[in-house]
Amino acid sequence: MPSRQAPTIRVYFDGTEQKSVRAMKVQRSAGGHRLDHCVVRQDLAKMNPPHRIMDFGVEQAAKVKCKITGQLPDGGDEFVYFDGILTQTRVVIDGGDEVLEYVGQLAEYLFGVPIIGQYVGTPEGDYTPIDAPLVFNPEIDGSTFGNKDTAVTIEDFPPLSPPAFLDPEALRSNASRQVYGVDPLPSGKAADPAQLWKLSEAVEYLMFAGNTENDQTIENAGDTAMVVDDEKDLVRDIRLPQGLYLPAALDHLLEPLGYNWFVAADLDGKGRTIQVFKRGTGTDQVAVSLQRPGDSLSTDVTDQGSDAARLDVNYDLGSLYNQIVGLGDYVEIESTFTLSPAWNDSEDSTILQIHLLNRKNKGFDQSPFRDVGRRYVLNEAGDYNQRRSGLDTFDFVSFLSDPVLDDNPDAALPKRRKFHPALTLGADLRPIGNPQGCTIEYYEPILGGQSGWKLISGGVSILPTECGIYLNSDELPEWVYRIYATTKAPPQVRITATVRFDLRLRGKAEKQDTSPNGLTHELVLDWAHLFRYRQVDSTSQYSGDIQSGNLSALQDDDTEAIQSYCEQIRDAWDMLAINGAITIEGVDDFRADPPYEIGQSVTAVHGRNISLNARASGDGRGEAFPQIVGITYDFQRQTTTLQLERYREKVRFLKEAHGEITEIGPQAR
Repeated sequence: MPSRQAPTIRVYFDGTEQKSVRAMKVQRSAGGHRLDHCVVRQDLAKMNPPHRIMDFGVEQAAKVKCKITGQLPDGGDEFVYFDGILTQTRVVIDGGDEVLEYVGQLAEYLFGVPIIGQYVGTPEGDYTPIDAPLVFNPEIDGSTFGNKDTAVTIEDFPPLSPPAFLDPEALRSNASRQVYGVDPLPSGKAADPAQLWKLSEAVEYLMFAGNTENDQTIENAGDTAMVVDDEKDLVRDIRLPQGLYLPAALDHLLEPLGYNWFVAADLDGKGRTIQVFKRGTGTDQVAVSLQRPGDSLSTDVTDQGSDAARLDVNYDLGSLYNQIVGLGDYVEIESTFTLSPAWNDSEDSTILQIHLLNRKNKGFDQSPFRDVGRRYVLNEAGDYNQRRSGLDTFDFVSFLSDPVLDDNPDAALPKRRKFHPALTLGADLRPIGNPQGCTIEYYEPILGGQSGWKLISGGVSILPTECGIYLNSDELPEWVYRIYATTKAPPQVRITATVRFDLRLRGKAEKQDTSPNGLTHELVLDWAHLFRYRQVDSTSQYSGDIQSGNLSALQDDDTEAIQSYCEQIRDAWDMLAINGAITIEGVDDFRADPPYEIGQSVTAVHGRNISLNARASGDGRGEAFPQIVGITYDFQRQTTTLQLERYREKVRFLKEAHGEITEIGPQAR
């Protein structure tokens, strides 16, 4: 390999140069899983005069700040390879050898303090720490609610000014929102989209809460909104364990959304800075060089030069997926359903025999009259067709107006189902009605001007194994036998509730002709917790109030969203996985323009014309290259190794296919 003058490497302990200590290795990495570390070595027996290890204990292994720098032969500022703290000391006495070997780390506690609880806004417009779970945009009752205080900003931590938290339970009504100076809810909405945390805001909050009181100067990232896509990278129910230091907290927040971070090297004397980058896209593009066989060697770092000493890269076609099917949650529709008596016609008159229908009677649960006047059902499976004249199996397809069942009638085949809480929300922003979020009523036909549907406020339960209700009070309610005595017919009962059907929201991204794999490799992903189809049907008694904005509802139609996600996943995984390492001659890559850095995409090996594009030629979806995710400086071998990884967006969805829970979803409502 060609050679050039190597930089002078210096090791400092607590600011003092240690001429007897040799730098062995520095490894820098992306993310908090393996923070930057170094290895330095002191051969005491080779010192002049030789030294011996004696009187050594805890005090000698205590905290020491360590810095490793390099300076080019022509002078100039020193480049900082590593700046951290010694965390391990290895003592070796072996014959004539006496060695102290130290491991230094950019330890997590050098960033600041553990993040505990939340800083929340107060009614006075200030903010204060409280003990509360650290969760951004929590999911409550199956819907995502923003918990960002739109009225309070943390201003005393420049250059960051993140929002404070504000518990959704403090904002259940417009009156309570006024207490905190927060705008009223938009008409007909269960939540205010303005209160949803954006990814850039969440990153800045963690930096505010975690990167304080640190022993090292590690600057926070600048405007992260310039790096992340706050419109697409949507934060949904992201929960962080208590007591995380900033590195682990950033991992929890960023990795599920396809981002990573690192501590950028100090190239301009302004200090080290946390830098966020998009995995799969990177910060910028670079290339390495390796001369063709027979070409003259060159020490210049140019396209035709030879800065690469070793190339070990793997092109993997086996993990490619080129067709994606996404399964959302089951379709749910709210309606107001009229129920039918669940006893025989011939038993109607038993309603007047009150003494037979008391639940306190011995053996009542085994009595042939246990259902009379009490049990009302939808008859969705046809179980009661023979019990009452004119009663047929309930037909969801013809009853509901939502077209989803017209297109998929087999999703509502006769079978027992059950009632779920209504999608419509009450004043407290929870499913309207009682019990179990359902509104149950009977029709009062005989009180003149008082006729109409009356709420059954107690003594009623939802049947657990079929669509129906049961009046469970000890005595049969007065209105049951009163209505029968007057009309000679059982009372009419209805329920406003939600029914789940045998149909899941579905998206499918078909295989493209440009796929590197000519065969179809389909991946089916379960996204039940991410994508939903929930609608309040026009047959619900609350439909008009929802449309007018008088009531809000948990309605979702993620049909377009799940299709878009399927296409994104297909485009991200319809490429080769390119991983490996490239070893560069020398440890002075910082002299290049630009120098190699974590987050960069490596496009090619010039000179040998080796492309690192993971897509097939002619693929109109754009090029995709592996990124530098780690850099190792080996000072003894005088080499720099670039660790490459081709990250394919949303790798977390593969984990979901095996039942693990993710932390991201479609746009919250």
